[in-house]
Amino acid sequence: MIPLLTEPFLKHLKKLKTKDKNYLEIGSGNSTIYFSKCFKAVSSLEHDKEWFKKIQDQGIKNINISMFTKDNIGDLLHLELSKKPDFIMIDNHPHVVSRFDIANFVHYNKKNDCIIFLDNGSWNLEAFNFLKQHYYCLDFFGKRYDGNLSVTSIFFTDTNSESIYEN
Repeated sequence: MIPLLTEPFLKHLKKLKTKDKNYLEIGSGNSTIYFSKCFKAVSSLEHDKEWFKKIQDQGIKNINISMFTKDNIGDLLHLELSKKPDFIMIDNHPHVVSRFDIANFVHYNKKNDCIIFLDNGSWNLEAFNFLKQHYYCLDFFGKRYDGNLSVTSIFFTDTNSESIYEN
């Protein structure tokens, strides 16, 4: 399963040391299954019942998936962020909860050395600009496996910059 993330981002991620790291994603999909092979543990928050069931039915041991709604996303995010994930992907469908709201919540509640990924930042400029005001940014423009062009971005600080460069 290949996620709908840019090919340059996926190539870069393969070079990073992530096998002993924890990953939280807001918005599941093929990326959830893909990242279960890259990270020690994957927590996923999903609003869509079909994707929730599809991921849950895979029975992959290092994936923990939870359903969110507009009403419970804050509580679920607070719980997941208290587990101090090393990497966070913001890739939810913005019609349920805006990516800006997710980015804002993550920024103010994450552990200091956490690295944030944002997919489709050019389609979610409010979230992209907010994160860019607070972090350094590496953008990975390119094609996704479906042939569409997009950008996947990595946001980081001075304290974790070495974690995003090839080792």
